[in-house]
Amino acid sequence: MGHTEKFYRNKGKQRPNQPQQTRAKARVAEEGSDQEEQVFAASCSVAKRKATKGWLIDSGCTNHMTPNTAIFKKIDRKFKTRVNVGNGHFIKAEGKGDVLIDTHTGTKLVSNVLLVPEIDGNLLSIAQLLEKGYSVVFKGKECLISDLNGSKLMSVIMANKSFIVDWSKGSDSAYTAIQYESKLWYKRPSHKFKAAAETETSCKLKTLRFDNGTEYTSSEFQKFCDETGIKHQLTNTYTPQQNGVSERKNRSLMDMARCLMFERNLPKTFWAEAVNTAVYLQNRLPTKALAQKTLFEAWFGFKPSLAHLRVFGCICYAHIHIVKRDKLAKKAQPGILVGYSSVKKGYRILDPLSNKVLMSRDVVFDEKSS
Repeated sequence: MGHTEKFYRNKGKQRPNQPQQTRAKARVAEEGSDQEEQVFAASCSVAKRKATKGWLIDSGCTNHMTPNTAIFKKIDRKFKTRVNVGNGHFIKAEGKGDVLIDTHTGTKLVSNVLLVPEIDGNLLSIAQLLEKGYSVVFKGKECLISDLNGSKLMSVIMANKSFIVDWSKGSDSAYTAIQYESKLWYKRPSHKFKAAAETETSCKLKTLRFDNGTEYTSSEFQKFCDETGIKHQLTNTYTPQQNGVSERKNRSLMDMARCLMFERNLPKTFWAEAVNTAVYLQNRLPTKALAQKTLFEAWFGFKPSLAHLRVFGCICYAHIHIVKRDKLAKKAQPGILVGYSSVKKGYRILDPLSNKVLMSRDVVFDEKSS
């Protein structure tokens, strides 16, 4: 693995005599209890410097690991295991959870990270990425990580014979690989939107006008336009007024989303749900451009119902079906209303404990609380 310095703190224990610079050798952990997960890591570190903020890409590490308790958003302290760092030496993993990472565009989440206090830096496990089907290729002095479709998600250049992801310097695309959710949203949805728009309106999509964002100037998107016969127009650089209608709509949506969050004192992590809700509401509000018609009515040909609308961000209680509980269990799941489902006739409810969104139509709302 090429590193030359130990990657753990030897708390008062003397290791056998050996040369100062030795080749690290990771070995599978010995048989343990039924609750003990078998993991191992490289017994080495970046030469004479700690990767406390960055994450060392490690091929000899079976799990993402960090010694920093403060960066965990949530952690299961009941999770215990041992980590084999080579030469028969074991160190303890004292928890497992989700880690918050500060990047140049905001705070991101990395899941399934082990808390290992005795290591000196953060380890990004190649094995954990490969388990999810991602491709990791070392080419020259560059490490490339690609998604399931072969699209590059992260590129890290070797420094001091190591590959370290520095999240604060724009390696933000790496977050996509860690979360296992590709943010290259413009590929498949472009085909879906075209099909849906043409089916619902009986009109052909003829022209698309965009700014010069890289997602719209890629060879793949141009190929999509060529294959479907769509005229692809771009605005001049720094001239948003050439696409004024959509630019103004973006501003209107962001203003509404900001108000929705401020009204209920919600954190910025709710921005995506707030924007989706803003779109949902504006499609159901009358506009002067359509002689006080709603966008919904202009598109579908009938007026929308507003009876189901509730206060964004309010406390609510989603009914738990009897097949999912016993007789003495609670009958409702508390949560926060974060929007309306686009695929079901129901509400989107955030469970603050699991940080997951569930959908339900049987919900009681407390709109005066937040």
